[in-house]
Amino acid sequence: MSNEKTAEGRNSRKFLTGLKRFMSNYSIIYAIVILCVALSFASDKFLTAGNIIKLLRQVSMISIIAVGSYFVMVSGGIDISTGANVGLTSVLFSMLMVNGGVHPALAVVLALCLGAMIGMINGFIVTRLGIPAMIATLAMQYVCQGTTYVITKGYAISGLPEEILFLGNGYLFGIELLPWPVVIMLLVVIVAHFVSQRTKFGRYLYAVGGNAEASYLSGINDKAIQSWSYVICGALASLAGVILTCRLESGQSNAGLGWEFEAIIGAIIGGVSLSGGRGRVFGALLGAILVGILTNGMTLLNVDSNYQKIVKGLILIFAIGFDIYNIRRQNKK
Repeated sequence: MSNEKTAEGRNSRKFLTGLKRFMSNYSIIYAIVILCVALSFASDKFLTAGNIIKLLRQVSMISIIAVGSYFVMVSGGIDISTGANVGLTSVLFSMLMVNGGVHPALAVVLALCLGAMIGMINGFIVTRLGIPAMIATLAMQYVCQGTTYVITKGYAISGLPEEILFLGNGYLFGIELLPWPVVIMLLVVIVAHFVSQRTKFGRYLYAVGGNAEASYLSGINDKAIQSWSYVICGALASLAGVILTCRLESGQSNAGLGWEFEAIIGAIIGGVSLSGGRGRVFGALLGAILVGILTNGMTLLNVDSNYQKIVKGLILIFAIGFDIYNIRRQNKK
């Protein structure tokens, strides 16, 4: 009996230690809880089933993009073309099925390939041509947006096949708390966590982001690692575009507008450093969730959309400032 009690006590201490470490690494959870409590008092609609489902769907797509942004940011780059990628994916994905008669499953694959190609071009421009990531991806943002409007003339593309709409509006096993977008988001997060923490690519990713020159001298192909991070980011942005299209049941030229900044804000708040080499997938996820809850709360409280932009801008400035402060503090040690 004494041995059993000792084992139970050891397991309890191990669990508490692990929980304490988890909460220390992801202290943003406290902010999420406080925000949820505040919004539940501010609006009686916040904790309703309908709003929670709506929130989960919206957060899932931003979170998928935030995970893609995580890979790029950890490698030392940034991608602000993801929102425009979502819009271009939305219209081309719809056109493939509606105008081209392409099977929905093949259309999904082609849409993901489109996003990966956009990411590959971004990676090539940044790593091979030496153009700063901010400028390169800003240019790609304009290219994607311009292409989208040239193709659609600003009109929506409707008439999507019914069998694909479950990706945006369906539920796994008919359970309302498990919308397909959330299930897909969880799968993306789990795979991304495994890749970043358990594979050689993940180790190289942090090494390159921490010090690209030292990584190169140690035999790591830093340009290839950075390029692949952009490919992953582009593909995940297109995945979010596919889900959004199925949710809206049409291809929208303005789909994903501004999502790149929400994803980046979420990643930074979640502890992903703009300087590279630091951050975790779950942190990016929690940061995106926090931004999504804040946006949902402001909408419920009828906050003007322009004021919402001001709030998000201030949060971005605060997050970047806090990141710079942490970097300087670590460098002094």
